[in-house]
Amino acid sequence: MSKTGIFAKSDPIFKMIFGDPENKTALIGLLREIIDIPEEEYAHIEIIDPNLRVNKSYGKIDN
Repeated sequence: MSKTGIFAKSDPIFKMIFGDPENKTALIGLLREIIDIPEEEYAHIEIIDPNLRVNKSYGKIDN
């Protein structure tokens, strides 16, 4: 039996789902499953910049 749907196993798909401010409820749902913080803290989640900048000379992520 095959499953159909979108799987967030690749970075672009994960970013499309969880990095879009319009999908904030999906991000909060994911975080609730993996991070143990008080419920009221989820109201303060903000996606500031979902784009990572890669330093091509070293292959490292710049902060």
